Amino acid sequence: MNNVIYVDILLMINLLVNFLMLSAAGLLVKAPTRSWRMLISACVGAAYSLIIFLPDMNPFFSIALRVGCFSVMLFIAFPIRSPQELLRAGGGFLMANFAFAGITLAVWLAFKPDGLTYKNGAVYFDISAVTLLLTSAACYAVIRLISYFLRRNAPDSHTATVKISICDKTAECAALIDTGSSLKEPFSSYPAIVFEYKAVEAVLPGEIKELVRNNFKEEDTNACCGVRFISFRSIGGSGLLPAIKADCIAVKTSKDTFVCNETYAAIYVGSLSAGEYSALIGNNFFDRAKRGECENEKAESHIKKIHNPIFQPQRPRRDTLHKRL
Repeated sequence: MNNVIYVDILLMINLLVNFLMLSAAGLLVKAPTRSWRMLISACVGAAYSLIIFLPDMNPFFSIALRVGCFSVMLFIAFPIRSPQELLRAGGGFLMANFAFAGITLAVWLAFKPDGLTYKNGAVYFDISAVTLLLTSAACYAVIRLISYFLRRNAPDSHTATVKISICDKTAECAALIDTGSSLKEPFSSYPAIVFEYKAVEAVLPGEIKELVRNNFKEEDTNACCGVRFISFRSIGGSGLLPAIKADCIAVKTSKDTFVCNETYAAIYVGSLSAGEYSALIGNNFFDRAKRGECENEKAESHIKKIHNPIFQPQRPRRDTLHKRL
């Protein structure tokens, strides 16, 4: 027996679920969001749910429609400016939707309960508004809790000021906190912060400057003592970045200051942005900087120097690790 589908309930269900899933995606990937943008995006998803009234579609055509709607919703909900940001937001949205859609599909396939219809990728529940609200809120709360544990070491803001000290020379630049990055030096597993060459040229040793000037190749990886090469993979391709261990790196966000001397500076010869920032910081830097393995006195000394107009941290011991205060 076919279920009776009410358009108003169908639209309200999908509007609410889409809004909560977009909110959960923003939490998972730490993307800046605005409620009105997510509401408009959720309305697009709710309108797409009307596809449930159409005859059964070819699976490939149905998938193509869903991908198109999915992309439109992401561009509306999040300030996407690059393919990396699109993939990051899309990944978070997919994770949230898989949590919801997977359970929904499993229930439908296992029990095929009365009042539940799944067709052409759209879902309909003939349930009370109170039940729907409580179920969706519970799903959102679970995702929010998971997001808290996954991102508890990350700072609240997405931009920061980073100061790097190498051989008593210091440079400072704006940085973007890239929650999707976990770049690290493979032998020590120390985190690596990516710097534009022009932003830190003044503090770099001659070995790295020479490599950059000569457009180094993979066969040059053993040419310089003290210089490590870190492999990377991005939307534009893959390759190697020359890197050197910094004496000290301090990252200051809107609320906190992080200091760590177990970090590599990876040098990128191109531009990371159109002038907004010159460095990329992954979450693994904050994980290491917050560990309680440093001497508090030395950490406090570094913090005081950060707040001074001239930041000139001394070279710390190799086994000293500063933590967030």
